Amino acid sequence: MGEAISNRRALLTAGGALGVLAALSAPADLLPKAEVAGIGQAGPLTDLIRAYRAGVSAFEADPCTRSLDNELIAQRSRETWERPFHELKAAAPPARTREEAMDAILLAQEELADEGGSGIVMPLLDAALAYLDGQGGS
Repeated sequence: MGEAISNRRALLTAGGALGVLAALSAPADLLPKAEVAGIGQAGPLTDLIRAYRAGVSAFEADPCTRSLDNELIAQRSRETWERPFHELKAAAPPARTREEAMDAILLAQEELADEGGSGIVMPLLDAALAYLDGQGGS
């Protein structure tokens, strides 16, 4: 069956059918309640960033993700971090506040450091720049 997909980066670069399945949303009971608690209170961009971070934490904490079963790992990815990742990658909402711009920049920085640059870095920076561009005329 081939080598197991052992981490989130390998799964992101695997492509193919896994990317098509990413549109499925995560069941709320799989995400850590403490990390999900703030979602819905900040803004659309911050909500997506928090959902992504909570999903990554849940994925990394799940012992099933250390298995050699690629289908199980793909399922856990779909259930945790993939939905917000693909929403950020496809169309990160523009930052509306300085805090949202900072959230976007910090996550982009983390993604560059941890993953060498996943597909959400440029959309995150674009979202932050949308806010910063609007501040120039204030």
